[in-house]
Amino acid sequence: MPKPPAVEDEVVRSIESVDVSVNSFNGNQMIAIEDHFDLDFTDIADAVSGDSEIVDDDGNKIRTGKILRVLAWVKLSDDHPGITIEQAGMVPFDLTISTSEEDPDGSE
Repeated sequence: MPKPPAVEDEVVRSIESVDVSVNSFNGNQMIAIEDHFDLDFTDIADAVSGDSEIVDDDGNKIRTGKILRVLAWVKLSDDHPGITIEQAGMVPFDLTISTSEEDPDGSE
């Protein structure tokens, strides 16, 4: 399969924001994220919400910003197949973090 064409930085700058909330991903996107980190999506979601940490093969903590950038890259790749991880990091993140302590209807 040929490599998709590169996405121009001007196109990336025109993207207003990308929703990287863990409940906004479809199944294929979740699998792509799992494949990237070689972890279950629930472990990644827990790390984003601050409930746990994930580490790389060397035992170093994977920082939240790096995780969010990968989430943005996976989400943006659907509409912009040639986008790089670095370009995805240029787009503002729209992030809603839910905790298990919140009521399902949003009240506390």
